[in-house]
Amino acid sequence: MLLGQLPEHILDKLVQTSLILNPSLRIAFLSSFGSRIHASSVRVLFSSLDVEDDSCLCDSEEHLRKFPVYPLVANPDRYAHVVRSLTITNPNPENRISETQASRPLDADLISHLLQQCLNLEDFLWTSSLRPPDGICEQLSLFNTRLKRFDHRPSYSRDRRTTLTKWDASSLSLLSTLPVVTLALSGLSQVGAGALVHMLCNLGEDSVLENLNLDLVWLDEKLCDAIAEAGKKIRRLRLSTNGTKLNDKGLTTILEKCDNMEELNLDEVQGRISRSMWTKPTVFPSALRCLRIHISETGPHHSWAIDHLNSLHSFPLEQLTEICIARQSGIPTVQDHTTAVFEGRVNSVVSLKPIPFALSERLRGCKYLKNLHCDFWAFPVSDVKFLLERCPKLESLKICLDESFTKLLGLTSTSAFLSNLHTISVSVNPEHAPGVPPPCLLPNVVPVVVSLPASTAKSTSTQLLDLDQMQTQTCLEKSVGDPSLPLLRDVKRFVRKFPKLELLEWYGSYGRGSWAVKRPATTSKISINVSVDYMTPRLSTEIWNEILQEDQIRDFLDRSCSWLNEPRRGQQWTGEQAELLQPPSVAHSEKDFIDQTNPHRPGKKSRVPSISISTSSSSISDTNMPATPSRSSASPVDVYSPSTSPVHSPVASRSRHPDFSSNSHFAPSPIREHKRFPSESSRSRTVGKTSGGSTPDSPRKSSRGRGRGRSTRTSIEEGRIGRPSAVREETRYLPSKVTKGRGDGNRK
Repeated sequence: MLLGQLPEHILDKLVQTSLILNPSLRIAFLSSFGSRIHASSVRVLFSSLDVEDDSCLCDSEEHLRKFPVYPLVANPDRYAHVVRSLTITNPNPENRISETQASRPLDADLISHLLQQCLNLEDFLWTSSLRPPDGICEQLSLFNTRLKRFDHRPSYSRDRRTTLTKWDASSLSLLSTLPVVTLALSGLSQVGAGALVHMLCNLGEDSVLENLNLDLVWLDEKLCDAIAEAGKKIRRLRLSTNGTKLNDKGLTTILEKCDNMEELNLDEVQGRISRSMWTKPTVFPSALRCLRIHISETGPHHSWAIDHLNSLHSFPLEQLTEICIARQSGIPTVQDHTTAVFEGRVNSVVSLKPIPFALSERLRGCKYLKNLHCDFWAFPVSDVKFLLERCPKLESLKICLDESFTKLLGLTSTSAFLSNLHTISVSVNPEHAPGVPPPCLLPNVVPVVVSLPASTAKSTSTQLLDLDQMQTQTCLEKSVGDPSLPLLRDVKRFVRKFPKLELLEWYGSYGRGSWAVKRPATTSKISINVSVDYMTPRLSTEIWNEILQEDQIRDFLDRSCSWLNEPRRGQQWTGEQAELLQPPSVAHSEKDFIDQTNPHRPGKKSRVPSISISTSSSSISDTNMPATPSRSSASPVDVYSPSTSPVHSPVASRSRHPDFSSNSHFAPSPIREHKRFPSESSRSRTVGKTSGGSTPDSPRKSSRGRGRGRSTRTSIEEGRIGRPSAVREETRYLPSKVTKGRGDGNRK
């Protein structure tokens, strides 16, 4: 077959491979090999574009030529129609003209110009650490009517997650007019969460949304109700929150109304989920096949963060094909550019415990289970035996063992019917793994030969195999000094019991490595002749990429302080649509609320509602609060400690709360004694009888209750005046049918 007769997808694959191997062929493929190669090269090179969030790249045409976006800017008629995916990324400091040059984010007008040119755009991703322009969703709704994916997940390092400015996403509700199939959002403020609610409510029955990924602090009941209403076609749902808004009612509503949901992923969810959560839904999605719950080992965690796992046995596990209740270790530290060292610190809330008996019983009845990853609890060998015998469709097993690794190898059972099991991964409780594990090597590091003299053959030091030994010897001997490492004959005896087993792995901080199984080509179901190749512990490619990305982001944020602090031109959304969709400012709402008079008592100002503050040890820390509380209503979660005055608090000084100082008109007024009528409730009585000689402003004792001897007025002042008021406002949004219009991105 001639090259010109190949189908487009095969030709594109060939061109893509050629350009990866030799990028210098780019110009030749675009200009020297005919129209068909040119068209294929255009599809490969410009179907997906990354644009750095830096206006400096457009300062000169000579500098712009170095970036892949230049052909699109210089000749949009030829290249813009093939762009299907556009990603806004953090700028690369190495691409600057000079190191002394000040960097600033892309202007909103330039981003709007790119969107106007890419009329066939299907995916829009934002990974820049700075907020997008507030009106970007209006531009997408006007020019990119084929948009199927909107992904806003700004890049951040773990130690700076709470310092990034949250996005209000004022125009987010306009995405409801687009055929969005995948929606991923993180880093939204409380105002942004309200805009998301409005968007989901506008989707209605014509929604084509299938994949929803949310990482928000404000994951409350209102948002859960909106997800349920728009979730008729949602197939994959991922929720992550470090706030305390997610509760049983919200999660139950989602489970009961999202009938087509196939996958539920709760990734490091804090919330306020109770112990009996999984007993409350009256019905679960019939299409649900996958349940994933990820819990960080390092935290921080609230004391109630994993309470809901106590009722997990009430979940319909028998209909699932994949179950994952996994603990996520912290990112390891790289030493000498060769090995990775795990910190080993585990938060007390998520300390390793035996698997609950009720859950173990339910897992044995999962006949359709294919993939089980459950290392949050420790399994005894007897439970592992039952799993292997009663889950015939099992393909991969990843658990934590509460006994020694050698006891797993000594498991006696008839497992020949597990015809699909290809991977067994086990971590072992450190109490059952004495000795020093081998160092965990990086993916690109070759093992180093360590020779030990005969006199130290029984020492506790570890030994690495060289390449020749790894080919001929599949397991270290007991004489190396590691009593936990199994013998070769035990490993071979174990793997023979599983006809399709390809990998036996001992992973984790105390892992000893893995054993790759090879079988000769044979027609028998159970092959006796197997070869086993031992491999030292090695860091997975996923974790290694995460380490590199974390270091890259941290280094960029350290070197880009001026870029982070530089305001984006056209950041504020203006125009007719903006006036209709943007909620009123908090300051204006609070002023109107305070200045209004009470119609029932003319001349009497309305009482400012107080916030109920919990003094328990499980109160929410400031790190769980959004970074930009401005332009939103006051948080229902109080961030002040009971002993801190909001007047002197740095957070309160930035907020626009009324002045509660002694000189303001909110100062305490004299208290008048009065008698309570028999029909009047005791709650309305504020002052009891006073002792002789007391002044109106002196403390008065309550006549009953636990507050005896404590001034009732003083308690009122501490609950209302001594703490910030929560001024709630109703956010007004545009009706479901909106008239499209374009705002001016340059006006502020």
